Amino acid sequence: MNKKRFFTTLTILAFVSALSLGLGGTSGTVRAAKKVTKVTSKTSYKNNKTIIKLFGKTKDGKTVWTYSAPKTEATELTPVSYKVKKDKVYVFFSGEKSRKFTILKKQSGKILFERTSDDGVGGSATIAVDDSGNTYAQGFYDNRIYKFSPEAELIWKSEDLYDKYGIYWPYKMKIKGNTLTVWYDCGDGDEPIKKCKFSTLSGKKK
Repeated sequence: MNKKRFFTTLTILAFVSALSLGLGGTSGTVRAAKKVTKVTSKTSYKNNKTIIKLFGKTKDGKTVWTYSAPKTEATELTPVSYKVKKDKVYVFFSGEKSRKFTILKKQSGKILFERTSDDGVGGSATIAVDDSGNTYAQGFYDNRIYKFSPEAELIWKSEDLYDKYGIYWPYKMKIKGNTLTVWYDCGDGDEPIKKCKFSTLSGKKK
């Protein structure tokens, strides 16, 4: 075998070997990161404090990332509420001294945007996210609905819905067009459940 043919053979063998190891672009074995297909949570208690963690997990249950919410005093409501939509996780935290809204990247758990204030969405919140990434939320004991931008900035908060309409305890939200529909466990009068519609643009009740 002459030298030229010998080196040509070595080159072909090296290329085939690279493909089998996943080093040849899109061919061979793909060494991509494990894809997060679901987000779960775990709640524990220690010294009268609630400890909540979120986990981004693969289809086979392996944990890719963990998000730990601040510890806070244990109450009847869960201090952390979250919703997953498309490639993001929308997390609300209601603590003793502050409230926080955090947007995470679903695949990595990286914090994209975060807003902290001394008021805002309370515990056991009901959450909806529209196709533009705007978030609507109301805590179980909150009298107002809050709308946030895709960057977690407050856009509007509704008027006091309990004082004006006698509605409270939200448990479901749905968005269609420019209408946000919210179902409440208790309404005014003798109605145990009340369905109300609000403008997504202004927060005004329709």
